[in-house]
Amino acid sequence: MTHTSELLDRLAPMALGLPDADPDGALASHLSAGCESCTTELRELRETVALLELGAEPIQPAGELRDRLLNRITGEGFAFVLSGSGEWREEGGLEVKQLYADPAGSTVLMSLPSGSSLEQAYRPGHLGYVIIRGELDGDGLQLSAGDFIPAAGKAPGRKMAVVMDTVLLAVAGSEAATPLDSPRAVRSSKAAWNPMEPGTLALPLAGSAQDGIEISLVRMEPGAAVARHRHEWVEELCIVSGDWRSQGMELGPEDYHRASPGTTHDVITSIAGCTMVYIIRKAVSGKR
Repeated sequence: MTHTSELLDRLAPMALGLPDADPDGALASHLSAGCESCTTELRELRETVALLELGAEPIQPAGELRDRLLNRITGEGFAFVLSGSGEWREEGGLEVKQLYADPAGSTVLMSLPSGSSLEQAYRPGHLGYVIIRGELDGDGLQLSAGDFIPAAGKAPGRKMAVVMDTVLLAVAGSEAATPLDSPRAVRSSKAAWNPMEPGTLALPLAGSAQDGIEISLVRMEPGAAVARHRHEWVEELCIVSGDWRSQGMELGPEDYHRASPGTTHDVITSIAGCTMVYIIRKAVSGKR
């Protein structure tokens, strides 16, 4: 496939995640057309960028700059709940960790012991669950980490047994929330993912039109990067597998991150690749 020197010159800026790396989208179109040599070079450049980032000596910013950086990472605009932090509490016979709470909905981790059932996880307003680890079986389905199942209350009669100790990410809207479409279980390994930026794929799952909630899975390939971007709504993510790096933080399986409207994410990278649950909550007129 023919590629001009101008396109080749854009590979390094794109690997760095610079917002103006491909202003007219020509390189993205070229990569989407299937140029293997450019795709390979971009992946290698991204891996190099990620490794250089890891090997760089930390800089100690002084005074006011340090305070601004800390506020940017840990202030109200960004929240992190790592797998080893946060409080698990007993609720309805299950262990629950609250990640996000708002009058219009919530996000929690729920721990279901072997021998229990999915029905025990359901609470009014639940839209669906992504399996972070463990396994569910029943109703002709076998689901494991990275798979999605609609809330039991939205599918009466569905019986799903917990085969081994399982952690679910439960996403809820208001108590009256209804899914965007007729929800169904999604096996992520069998589904058709949609390309986003080079090296990044998305798999829409479900949501609530009334509450402005959309639930997806996002997959980053090894060495991939997501360009710096600003948020117009609440953005949540929980890592299912792999590594995610941005805002001076490295996240792994079962780690959670939230960004508030008006915040800006620096370039996001992943060395080994990752799969994450991605949730957006848009303000709905009359609800906030």
